[in-house]
Amino acid sequence: GMTQPSSAGMIELAVDGAPTGINRRSGICTAFRFDLSALSGQAIERAIVELEIPNLAQDTFDFEILEINTDWNSGTQTSVPDGNIVRIPSGAWRVTPMDLERDPAGRIRFDVTILAREWVSGVRTNHGLAIVSARVSPQVLESRLNLARMQIHYRRGD
Repeated sequence: GMTQPSSAGMIELAVDGAPTGINRRSGICTAFRFDLSALSGQAIERAIVELEIPNLAQDTFDFEILEINTDWNSGTQTSVPDGNIVRIPSGAWRVTPMDLERDPAGRIRFDVTILAREWVSGVRTNHGLAIVSARVSPQVLESRLNLARMQIHYRRGD
């Protein structure tokens, strides 16, 4: 039928809790998450995570964004087994340089639409994301990730 203007929208979420350094065998990563519970029942059309990391070289793809698939405690340094911080399967979602935009200020945007859809629908449990960088220290990442945002365009689920 006719779609009412009120049935679609955009919401911008701040990070839920404190971004947290997590030890794993292969090095420290920085975990962060967004609470998507307010979007239950909505159809996600696009979800973008935006953050700023100053002084990243423009020509190198020098960090990885991974999915966490286990609980962790916000604000306290925890160890998580390597197997619980996973490369997002290519069938679902992964970051490639094509998905990623960045500008000289260090603003980075990446598309997490498929993952957000699965989190909201309950297909996957939302334990958040982790960033690993050989070039940016975990302390810098933690402070920058406090300012990260997720922008979600949605419409009411049918």
